[in-house]
Order: sequence, then structure tokens, then C-alpha cells
Amino acid sequence: MTDTPVKLDGTVSEIVFYAEDSGYTVAEIAGDRLFTAVGAMPKLAVGDSVSLHGQWSTHPVYGEQFKVGSVELHGPESLDAIERYLASGALKGIGPALAKRLTARFGIETLEVLRTKPRLAATVKGISARLARQIETQLAEEKGEQTLALLLMPAGISYSRIKRIYRELGIGAAEAVRQDPWIIMRLVSGIGFETANKVAAALGFSDDHPARIRSAYWQLIYSALGRGHTFVAKASLFRELSQRLSLAEEVLSHALADGVEGVREIELEGRTVCSFVSVTDMETDIARRIRLKLDGRQRHCDTAYVTAWAESAGMELSDEQTAAVAMALNHDFSVITGGPGTGKTTIIKALVELAGRQKLKMQLAAPTGRAARRLSEAAGREAMTLHRLLNVMPDDDILADATPASTPVRSDLLIIDECSMIDLNMFWRLLAALSTHTAVVLVGDADQLPSIGPGQVLRDILACPDVPRTELTRIYRQSEDNLIVLNAHRLNHGEPLIYAQKPDSPFLVTFLDDDDAMVSTLERMLTGPMRTHYHISDLRDVQILAPMHRGSAGVQNLNRRIQTLFHGGKAEGLTFGSIVFAVGDKVIQTRNNYDLLWQNTLTGEPGSGIMNGETGIIDAIDSDQRQVAVCFEHDRLTWLRDEDLPDLDLAYAMTIHKSQGSEYDTVCLVLGHAPPDFLTRNLIYTAFTRARTRLILFTGRRRFERVLKSGRIAARSTHLGRLLNEARC
Repeated sequence: MTDTPVKLDGTVSEIVFYAEDSGYTVAEIAGDRLFTAVGAMPKLAVGDSVSLHGQWSTHPVYGEQFKVGSVELHGPESLDAIERYLASGALKGIGPALAKRLTARFGIETLEVLRTKPRLAATVKGISARLARQIETQLAEEKGEQTLALLLMPAGISYSRIKRIYRELGIGAAEAVRQDPWIIMRLVSGIGFETANKVAAALGFSDDHPARIRSAYWQLIYSALGRGHTFVAKASLFRELSQRLSLAEEVLSHALADGVEGVREIELEGRTVCSFVSVTDMETDIARRIRLKLDGRQRHCDTAYVTAWAESAGMELSDEQTAAVAMALNHDFSVITGGPGTGKTTIIKALVELAGRQKLKMQLAAPTGRAARRLSEAAGREAMTLHRLLNVMPDDDILADATPASTPVRSDLLIIDECSMIDLNMFWRLLAALSTHTAVVLVGDADQLPSIGPGQVLRDILACPDVPRTELTRIYRQSEDNLIVLNAHRLNHGEPLIYAQKPDSPFLVTFLDDDDAMVSTLERMLTGPMRTHYHISDLRDVQILAPMHRGSAGVQNLNRRIQTLFHGGKAEGLTFGSIVFAVGDKVIQTRNNYDLLWQNTLTGEPGSGIMNGETGIIDAIDSDQRQVAVCFEHDRLTWLRDEDLPDLDLAYAMTIHKSQGSEYDTVCLVLGHAPPDFLTRNLIYTAFTRARTRLILFTGRRRFERVLKSGRIAARSTHLGRLLNEARC
């Protein structure tokens, strides 16, 4: 088939397949001849007249197809096409018999009557006044969504995002976009400034249009929020904006004179900074609520009481741990922080048992499902995710409207583990849900990577000296000989690591400067010693971590290489983009999807929602329907359709950021070439602390020496720490 772009005109004769979320359509089109058209299109109906722009292609199973790049939708034009459209069931309440009566009465004007003259339509037998109004609304909504799709699809915007925009703006969505094309990037996460710019350019907006300048300004602040900062210096914003738009600062100042909706300027330490109103409001409210907790009641549980209880319960606690337990029981708000092997889990167990003895109502929670399961196993008591505790759904949009939790927390004691992972929005929701009498104990490792979302909540809280805290420093005997734990602490303190290059050592290092050689050595390790010496025959039981997605030692290439090893050759299955999904593959969900239905394979109970970061194994593939069955987290089986597959990736290897909150028996850490500022000490520290039993490190010697000498990750620009300390005055 030729790759030459062509235009084909025709009438939709059958909708073979339509994906509601993505707009992916397979349709039979009657033109000069009958042909199959495939691709993302506005919602079509039988009888629609269309002009399709695209290319011919040959599918290995389905044969000749026309791959659609763009669509001109004319709607049903002939009397026969109008009747077929109405008879197809496209409009609720109209079937073949009623379609025939309508077209017999109104002829070629039938659709116009249904759209604009519901009273006249109601004079036809079988159409009540109520049904006529419902049909008028259906046609208006269908026309509105189609018009918006035709406006935005040429810019490469997916149909699922177009539907989200339409849900936000309603029937007048297309007109709203024509007035301000950049509104789409503020409404839907994932649509950037450049994409909105394409729409604006097609609509004739100039480069110095005030709406373009304000939107670019907004986008720069939003991008900083995505990197974890809660504010940006105004001076640096103006410099970057001028460079990005190639406009003089006077032009920018004029366009921004009246400010930008949703953005607030704050005077901070002699400079002007910019933030979103909702973000500064959250930081302010968090500081206020923490202060209320700090000023609240104090109990009188001394260390002697804890010591006596521990002896009677047969639990061995050090002085440091005893003090931590007493502190947590004495205050309404406190923090326990420390690295691996410092006894945090023992303290949680002690708190759980003591709370039970004192008949306190207690709850345990963690930011992710995996972290909650680990906490539950360690404490011997149910732990839940923060989302489940608060009955809120995660939101991928970092600037989504923050709504308080629908479920208040009324327990006497709430212990939250892995607190370094909690972002600003979730922590605000948590504090807003707490009853006045609930004591909160935050447990975590402040030296790990901060949350993926905005803020550095745990670090900011620890920056306030008024917050009761125990910083654990002692490594206990079960960990003091563990080189993984010891080297994690030495790395954190910038000290030389201890190497014991023996096969049975829990910490092994292979120094190689070439990334390709590093990957080849990893492959030999997985197919050789990993099986023969460590008796790990299933490659899926080894978790490979890397800092970067791209590059020969990046996650994408590592996944392809290890997948080939796992299958003993090229994987065969369902191809989606550059990825081939095959039965048995280890996969990861990369975006929250609350609509995915699943069934518990152990109990048979149904449920919904697969969250970002959850891993699973592909159980089955239906190539004809382009569906993949995945068993997530060992017990939840779900089918992912074609439109869900963009959110699925291979997981033999994953980024260090994705691994936060998880632990694996065996970790292979591949530190290939990366920007010097990216390979920071606490990034590698986080990777080290993911390994329970064995850590095998592949890296360049000089590259790793730079990591040891580097400081921790660059501090985020946040306001919470200052607000907490200002409230002391």
C-alpha cells in the first residue's frame, strides 16, 4: 500500500468498534467503494457524511485499511442517510419505525426540526414533548462534542482528553476554546503550552496576544509545581518567559499588569514570588492546623512506664526507642524519623500494643498500597492507604481542586508510615479530616526522595523546632552487619562504602564505565549466577532499578532486553506503540485509573480502580479485541482495553522514583550515564533502601565517586517551613 496521504469522501455505513475513552474507531465507509477506516475520530453515527484524510495500510490480519489522520464531519445529508442515522439507535427514544415517520413528515429538514423545533417534533405520533426536548439536548451535546473534537484533534489531542474538556465546558466548549485556546491546558493535565499554541495558531492568534503571554506565565508556574516547588521567584519567571516567547519584558509587563487568574504574588524575604492561590492557601492551612495540634493537650506517659510495659510484654526497647514511644503517646503531633535498620518498625509495634492496652482507638495508614501492606505485615494489624482512610480518590492533576476528605478520622491515635512520600495536597486533606482529639505520629525517612507531588512536607515539618520528634541514629544488631543498611547510611553521610566482593555478600558492586557493557554484564548475571548461585530462576523476582528512562542503561532499553531474556527470544503478543506485551510479562500501571473493574482472584469479590505504581503479571491476551488481562498485586484480575494500554508499561526495570514505598528481596541497580545534577546522593540512597536481602550495583567508578561527593537533592522552594516558624512568633 502507498504511504501517500489521500482524501476520501463517503458515508458511514457501520460502526464496527468505538472506544469511548480514546475515540479509536473502526468504521465501514461507503464511498466509491466500501472500505474500512481506523483511527481516533469524533464520535460518528451511521449515515454521517465524512471526508477522511489519511493513508492506506495493510493489517496482517484484517487486510486493507484506511488509517485516518483527520476528519471533516458533515453529518447525514441525504434523506436515506438521515433515516438510517435515526434508525441506528444513535438517539435514545428513536427506533426504525419512528425514524420512518419523522423523515416522512419532515423530509430533508428532519434533523433541523429535531435540533431547533421540539414543539413541532412533538406533533409526530410517538414523540412526547418530553422526548422531543431530550432529543434536542442529545443532538446539541453530540454536535458540541463533535465540533470540539474537529477543532482539537488536528493538534494531536487525544479523544479522551477532548471528552474531559467537553465535560468541563459543556455545549459551548468549542466557542470557549476559540475565545481562549490556552484554556485547554489549564483544564486537563497533560496538555502543554505548545499543544495549546498549535490550536491558537490555527485560530489566528498572534504571538504577542495577552492571553498567550498569561498562559505561558501560568504554565511556567505549573511546571515548577510539577517539579515539587510551591512558588517561583517573579524575576526568574520574567526572564524565562521573555526567552521562551522572544518578547520584550515591557510587552510581558503590560500583558501581566492585571495579574493572572489563580496566581498570587507574595513578598518573601525581600523578593516577590509567585504561586497558585490554592497552593498557598493549603500551605497556610496546614501550618495553622499543625500549630493547633502543637498547642493542644499533652499527656503524661513517661519512659519509666514504657520501660516497665516493655519488660512485662517481653519486648526489648533501647533508650532511644523507649523515648520515641513515650514522646508519641505524650503529644497530639509528633515525628519519628530514621534510616533503615534504626528500629522504626519496632517502635510502631510497641505503639500498637500499648495503644491496645490503653484501649485507644487506633488506625495505621501509608501513602501507597504497597507501603500499607508492608506496614500491616510489620504491625500485625490492618493498615490502609491514605486515600482509603480519607475516602478520596487520587488525582493526577497536581492543581486539581482540593476538596476535603469525605470521611473524618475519629481515632485516638493515627500512625502514618513512609511520610516522605506524602505531598502537599494529600497532607492538607489528612489534617482537615482529623478530629480535635486524634493524635498523629508521622514515621518516615527524611533523607529519601521527597514526594512526587508538590512540596516536601516531612522536611518542612522537621525544620520547625517546636515539632516533637525523635531522630533515630542507632543501627540495631540485626542490621549492623548488613552491608546494604550500613552502606545506605555511609552513602547518606558522604562516607566511603564498604565493599565485600564475595558471592554471598548482600552488597556487590561491578564497576564498568561503558553503559552497553554494564547491561551485558547484568544479563549474564541474571542468566548465570542469579540462577545457579542465588537460586532465583524467575527473572521477575529480581527488581532492576535505574535513574533514567532513556539511554542504553535506561529503563526502556533494560525492559526490552530483560523481556527478551525472560521469553527466551523476541516476545510475541500484543504490540502497542514500541512495546510488545506478552503473557507472563511483569507490568506496571503508570497512571491512576479509577474505572478499571477487577475481581479478587482469592475471594471472587469485585472492585474498581488500579493505581499508579501498582505492578502485576499479564495473565492473558485477546489480540482480536486488543485487550490484556493483568493480575495486579497478586490478587486483582482486570482486563485493560486498547484505550487503557497507554497507562501500562513493562516493569522488569523501573525508575528509582517509581520504586518509592516498595521493598524487594533482590535489587539490581544500574547507574548509567545521566546528567551530573540528576545522580544525587539521596536518589541513590532511596534505591539502596529498596533492597531487603541483596543489592547488586552496576556503575562507573568515577561516576559513583561523584555521587558520594555530591550533596543531597536540591532543596525545593516551599513556604510551609517558613509559615510554621512564623506561627511561633
